[in-house]
Amino acid sequence: RTFKLQGHYAGTGGRRAGEGRDPGSGGSVNRQKTAERDDGDMKLLTWNISLPEECGGSDEQGPAEVTAYVLDWSADGPPKARPAVIICPGGGYGHLSSREGEPVAMEYLSMGYHVFILRYSVAPARFPTALRQLALLTAQIREHSREWSVNPKKIVVSGFSAGGHLACSLGVFWNRSFVYGPLGRAPEAVKPDGMILSYPVITSGPLCHQGSFENLLGEEASDQEKRKQVSLEEGREIIVRGDIRQNFAILRVENHFSGELVFEQDRTIKTTKKDRENHGYGIKNIRSAAKRWGGEVAIDAKDGRFLLTVTIPILHLRESERQSSRIS
Repeated sequence: RTFKLQGHYAGTGGRRAGEGRDPGSGGSVNRQKTAERDDGDMKLLTWNISLPEECGGSDEQGPAEVTAYVLDWSADGPPKARPAVIICPGGGYGHLSSREGEPVAMEYLSMGYHVFILRYSVAPARFPTALRQLALLTAQIREHSREWSVNPKKIVVSGFSAGGHLACSLGVFWNRSFVYGPLGRAPEAVKPDGMILSYPVITSGPLCHQGSFENLLGEEASDQEKRKQVSLEEGREIIVRGDIRQNFAILRVENHFSGELVFEQDRTIKTTKKDRENHGYGIKNIRSAAKRWGGEVAIDAKDGRFLLTVTIPILHLRESERQSSRIS
């Protein structure tokens, strides 16, 4: 699918009333470019993202820049709300790769997605400047979802290399007050609905891309606590172990957990999700499967870890295998 740009620019004085508004500050978009494609129109909008003063004036290199490719309508029917993808190019937090901007945007556009390219601040800007810029853009897209025909429940961040670290950081830190608080938004407003991480920088440990974290943290790059904060695998791994002991098959699942488990009267875990009706089936299904084969499920939480242990007598498993072989 091809896109044919007409090359028409509308300056701030030449737009129609209500067009080209800056989602960030209420001013005008730097420029507006219309485009035509085989089955409809596409707008190319650009604007700057400046962080509020509550962020401490951390735009060392000036504001971030946004280029938005908004698919207007289809000749096959009325406007429909489309998913949106925010692209975060890589570059080790020292520069931004042009190969991971427009070329990637064209691929997403050809599949029917709205695309927003975020050219975020890099060194000497430090953490969490770029993260807040990405969070603010996510909120802006939601706030303008009706105007741009965006599905507000399908806003995905797509990052490459260090841009993958940035995208993943929003997926990890969206509900942390240091991200959404200074922006004056609710955590749900800045939350991404999905992440597409391409060869992302994740760990700040021994195998890390050292230059990315030096650019991200500056003089604090040697501070182990700071490095731990931006190392996205820390405390988020899921450990699965299998073992056989005294004629029992044992499966243990362990992951990071903060808080306190609350049990129902039947010893099932009480979900903390707002939508209680559609949550909690996973553990119920595990209990049901274990009970079917004469096993048990134990759940515990201690030392910041959630522990689930499934124990099943091997005798029942071997009987199941014999029945399966007879059937086959």
